[in-house]
Amino acid sequence: MVTEPQIWTIIGVLAATLVGMVTLTVTLTNRTIVTAVQGLRGELGGQIMALRGELLGEVNSLRAEMNARFDAVNTRIDALDRDVQVVSAEVFGRPRG
Repeated sequence: MVTEPQIWTIIGVLAATLVGMVTLTVTLTNRTIVTAVQGLRGELGGQIMALRGELLGEVNSLRAEMNARFDAVNTRIDALDRDVQVVSAEVFGRPRG
């Protein structure tokens, strides 16, 4: 029965085969997961760089638009200041000097 050497040999071979199959399965699964994660990192890295470039472009566009609007407001304020000085000179008279 279980005391026969052939039985123990078969049990040892089956146990070694089981351990080998589990080791092989775990190793292959690990390699597959690592490869998938690396591919995902590469893909996300490219998308992040593209989004960053797009965002920088939008910010620069917004900055240029705001600078143009501030320049327009400054021009209008300068014109208003000049007009107020002319009106003040007319209303209060020109300083004599």
